[in-house]
Amino acid sequence: MRGDDLRYGIDVIPSDDLGKRISHRIQSARATALAAQLCTDAGSELLSKSHSRALVAVACASPPVTALGIDIEWMAPDRPYAAILSHFLPSVPAPIECEAFYRTWTFLEAHFKAYQQWPREEELQQVLAAPARDGPWQTINGNHLVQHRVADKFQLTVLWRSDAPCGIKYVR
Repeated sequence: MRGDDLRYGIDVIPSDDLGKRISHRIQSARATALAAQLCTDAGSELLSKSHSRALVAVACASPPVTALGIDIEWMAPDRPYAAILSHFLPSVPAPIECEAFYRTWTFLEAHFKAYQQWPREEELQQVLAAPARDGPWQTINGNHLVQHRVADKFQLTVLWRSDAPCGIKYVR
């Protein structure tokens, strides 16, 4: 297994408050710079970017990775979680915990970036019910995920598909 088939990183836009809204123009410029840093020597063929408030996240990958998506979200504790997820899951369990919602929501968005379609209901149910994990794991439909909190107020998901073992590296 190589250590550089998939690389991802996060950049913090200087701000007195990480939860403060930052203009898209600034976010986009920071994401582009981070992508240039991550993807220069990786021979990357796939690229995915995300931004939320004062954070940007980028993932890049090369074969054997065949699909890639990344998403980062600021975790607002007072959103109507069940109502939001009901658009994707007909039978949403209630109540939904904040962390479970954001792990599921970032999975949804990363999946859409990777495949340009929403995930199947059974895979979404699996992610919603899954406990927080420290390392990579695989869903029932064969997607690999790394999900973790960033700066205590953001949820990050990196999703990829690979036909062979691959290395994943978080670049700081």
